[in-house]
Amino acid sequence: MKSVVYLWSLMFWANCLIANSVDKEESNKFWSKEAPLEMVSFGSCESDGYLYLHGGHKGKAHTYSKAHHENEFWRIKLQPKGEWEKLKNGTPAQGYAMVSYKGRIIKVGGSQATNEPEDPHNLHSIDEIESYEPKTNKWTLYGKLPEPRSSHEAVVVGDVLYVFGGWDFGNGREEWLGCISADLSAKKIQWKTLPEMPADRRAFSITHDNRYIYVVGGMDDGGTMNDFDIFDTKKNEWSRGPELPSKGSLKGFGSAAGYIDGNVYVSDTSESLHRYDVSEEKWHVANKLNKARFFHRITSFNGDLYVIGGTSMKTGEVNSIEKISLKAKPTAQSGILDGKNWPGFRGDGSSLTLAKNLPSKWQDSDIKWSKKLEGYGQSSPVVFDEKIYITDVIGEKKEKLGVHCYDLKTGKKNWSKFFNNKNLQKVSQYISKGSSTPCVDKYGVYCFFETGLLVAISHEGNVFWKRSVTEEYGAFEGNHGIGTSLVQSKGHLVLLIDHSAEGYLLKIDKKTGKNTWKNDREKRVSWSTPVIDESISPNRIIISSNGLVEAINIEDGKQIWSYNGVQKNTIPSATLGGDVILVGSSEKPSSIALPRNKKGLLSADQIQWTAENATSSMSSPLVLDGNVYYVNRAGVVSCNDIKTGKKFWDHRLPSSCWATPVGVREYVYFFCKEGSTVVMKNDREAPREVFKNKLDIKGPVYGVAVVNNAIVMRTGSSLFSLMN
Repeated sequence: MKSVVYLWSLMFWANCLIANSVDKEESNKFWSKEAPLEMVSFGSCESDGYLYLHGGHKGKAHTYSKAHHENEFWRIKLQPKGEWEKLKNGTPAQGYAMVSYKGRIIKVGGSQATNEPEDPHNLHSIDEIESYEPKTNKWTLYGKLPEPRSSHEAVVVGDVLYVFGGWDFGNGREEWLGCISADLSAKKIQWKTLPEMPADRRAFSITHDNRYIYVVGGMDDGGTMNDFDIFDTKKNEWSRGPELPSKGSLKGFGSAAGYIDGNVYVSDTSESLHRYDVSEEKWHVANKLNKARFFHRITSFNGDLYVIGGTSMKTGEVNSIEKISLKAKPTAQSGILDGKNWPGFRGDGSSLTLAKNLPSKWQDSDIKWSKKLEGYGQSSPVVFDEKIYITDVIGEKKEKLGVHCYDLKTGKKNWSKFFNNKNLQKVSQYISKGSSTPCVDKYGVYCFFETGLLVAISHEGNVFWKRSVTEEYGAFEGNHGIGTSLVQSKGHLVLLIDHSAEGYLLKIDKKTGKNTWKNDREKRVSWSTPVIDESISPNRIIISSNGLVEAINIEDGKQIWSYNGVQKNTIPSATLGGDVILVGSSEKPSSIALPRNKKGLLSADQIQWTAENATSSMSSPLVLDGNVYYVNRAGVVSCNDIKTGKKFWDHRLPSSCWATPVGVREYVYFFCKEGSTVVMKNDREAPREVFKNKLDIKGPVYGVAVVNNAIVMRTGSSLFSLMN
């Protein structure tokens, strides 16, 4: 190993650039302009909605003594912002790791100086692990590391504490240290040695999701680095990601990292906040900080990043905290599409689009093109990059399953893909027939069939992977088949199976087709499709299914909240709107609004409102600019207030709707099952029909896709387009 003197000299060089003055910071730029303690080489973590900070080093850089430990411990409530509370401090140290576990705060290792200020320093690594209990305001010795360690990092994933990197310094040796873990749920800490990181390092940053640990930057024998390494806690192995795009000689040395919703956020010595998109495997510039800093911390909570403390190469110690909100504020317009694509069931789950130049008045002669399908299907078409994807089942017993790709403008078929079906089912009007809508992204199209087939296909028609969930988990049971559709996040698919036997919820990796997790579910017959709420942290899967409404954490599959007092919510999906979730039901008392961000088992008292005289039969509620639209079994539209559930008006359509209405700017398109389309102004004052159109078609309209210049419809056996 090269001399560690080089490492100290590089740190000294960097810190020699630090002045002792502090900029005049505008208080309105910072969440906390001045925290009550110095924050350099310190500890930070969130627990139960509180930000905990324990001091590290204070005073001039590279001065070490017992007087240079900032041995104070504070906390503050994050949302809504509270007041600072001073707590009992732990053992004085710096360069340690601090994490939370089941409400406790755990402080791991670090370095400590016990000499007087005027004496030569004896800074050395320590091996103590301390635990703080908020209820008693006391610290206790929790255990010890296998050897003294400092300038390392630690995270907790599940019940396991992972301690990575750093060194043993000042105890008669200067030695790089590797990676270890311990199960915190065990009565006694027992350490397990893990595979070595691809590079020795210290003064790096770390963050994690529920499976992967992301290690960024730092310093090794060769100097500072931008290395980005990823540890898979399930496979117990390392992989290397693309380097952090940090510029300057210090690179990712003294960086800070946090994780929110599929993205790793890293702050280096500059004002840049870098974002690594886990699904894209690429770095982006996410934001600009008000204050450049390093040897700081990042803590994430409820969709916000808190960039905390540190030191600046220009101004010295930084005691401010910046808050960067990375969540979209939940509104009635959450998830609105830009009009280019229609990627899945109900678009992206909202049935809202900003599509331009749509036809509004038409008749049979205005159909741009029409195609007869070889089979029959009840799914909706999806559109991506001017390609339409549609599914059907072929034969009296669904002997073949079809996926087809058409050109949006011309209707020309690009390709068809057929799959032999081993799970034969006699076709009748009472059982689902190709009812599951695919979803599509830039990589390909993902299809599920009620026979159990799950398949991913490229835009050119090549099969990426396929599997049969019925072969894996057993046949679907029930009298009417399966009606659920796939929904998607950036890197994953979600599939809900509720039927007459025990069901399950799957999160599936798009690249491999393998489960990320599987949740077993009680017997519950339903044909509804989940919706993914990406505007709140953690992202969640919202399920409305036969007596139950629940929110599932999309990262780990754990239930966040549930409500059990619903009836006849077997077909409509939930709809996100403002700070509530709209539940559609064919029974009036069950068309309700539930709070969007709660925990645990919800009671009837927590229902925000019940829709006044409104029900949903086949279609799901639509939310547009403060109005909620329901269509009942008889084809009556009800317009209700999203704040109170109060009804504004009723209006009878030519027939009921199997397809959910679509909101397009200030208009609502109602696609009636017998071929009529009613275009109405989004107006709570009175029902205002703008156009009423009728097509002479055979069979009900099952689904639509709405994109710029085009409305694509499908019946059981045909696909056609209306275009401007």
